[in-house]
Amino acid sequence: MKKLLLPAILTCTLFASEDNFFELGAGYINTEDNFSTNSNKKITSFSSSESENKAIPNINTYYGKNLSENIKAYFQLEQTDLKIGTKLNTTIGNFYFGVNSKLLEEEWENPFLLNEDRKETDINENGLFLAYEFNTSDYSSAIIKYEYSKREYDIDKTIEDLKRNGNRNLFSLNHDLFLNILDEETLLLTNLIFENYSADGKASSYDSLGLELGFSRDLTSKTNLLVLTNFSNKQFDKINPIFNEKIESDNFKALMKIEYNEPFDFVNTYVNFKIGHENENANNNFYDKKTDFALFGIGYKF
Repeated sequence: MKKLLLPAILTCTLFASEDNFFELGAGYINTEDNFSTNSNKKITSFSSSESENKAIPNINTYYGKNLSENIKAYFQLEQTDLKIGTKLNTTIGNFYFGVNSKLLEEEWENPFLLNEDRKETDINENGLFLAYEFNTSDYSSAIIKYEYSKREYDIDKTIEDLKRNGNRNLFSLNHDLFLNILDEETLLLTNLIFENYSADGKASSYDSLGLELGFSRDLTSKTNLLVLTNFSNKQFDKINPIFNEKIESDNFKALMKIEYNEPFDFVNTYVNFKIGHENENANNNFYDKKTDFALFGIGYKF
């Protein structure tokens, strides 16, 4: 399954979720990505990937249960990202910790193979996360978050310098600011993200630094609008021996989500619609990536 690289702010906002919910729907995705199994099975050159279309499911859920007055256990699924964690309330803020896993991921055994059918391989990625949430003023709060995961390919037939098994370290600082704009409360969102991926092959290892900006605002008493953007730069550690250059890319992501609560006055229900765009512009065409998607969901809060 193609993983939607949704802005990390969207995941951070779920930390503050007070409602349990289950959401089910479907969507459409258009991708250009030589590493994705949505791309052509056989390629004849190291050019940009051709466009591929696919229908995808939309499944999201969050369930939390209070174990005591200050401890809450929760289960969270956002597309293919699974988290099982614990929230601890203290006088100095909230602490989160637990395990995470990425589900149903796959890539090509050797994405660089020419003039032959490329074969799919499954990817297992599991790890842990820690987060600390605290108030920075009467109108703002922040979350400091660290995630670690180990990524393993069932079969990786790339050359040694491009082996992809590795360890991912992700650090982020998310800040929320509540403002009153035109007599309506608006939530301004910012997130600074640093990612280090240390692969067995140093030409597949990289560092990425990104900034996310967005806002959330009620359009009516039942309708909320969320807009998120992400700007980042990725730089690989070593010269790619196939292209004889060190790969780097500038990346942009954008997401808009509209949610309508209690349609037809059905209590505790909602519908939402998300559209997103992702573009990774690299200094080598083979590493260029582009994704456009639209998702529709119907949910129930409990």
